[in-house]
Amino acid sequence: MMSHKYLFHLNTYNDVDHITPVIYKFLSKGETVDVVFLSDFDYENDYRINFLAQYERFSATRASRLDHLRNKVFFNRLTRKMQNIPLFGNVLKIALNMLWPNKYLSRTVASI
Repeated sequence: MMSHKYLFHLNTYNDVDHITPVIYKFLSKGETVDVVFLSDFDYENDYRINFLAQYERFSATRASRLDHLRNKVFFNRLTRKMQNIPLFGNVLKIALNMLWPNKYLSRTVASI
């Protein structure tokens, strides 16, 4: 059976509260799950994250300040709408890969 990898972007307590059962289900089926926190949420001391961390295929990290800046510049509402324009969307993808090669950009499956 082929294993998949899932990536979740979370911000707050409520995000963790709502998505933990889904992540648990993925992990219990042998899937790999990465969580990137986009805020200053104290995930290191969160009991749900500590429970999920018992699984070998789970990892949690915090986005860097550079990632926050990149998201504000390249992934704002206007830019996301413009990504549907064929030429602009292709240029944006090339620019992102050249400026900020990021291991998560090319393999994001799920984003919350």
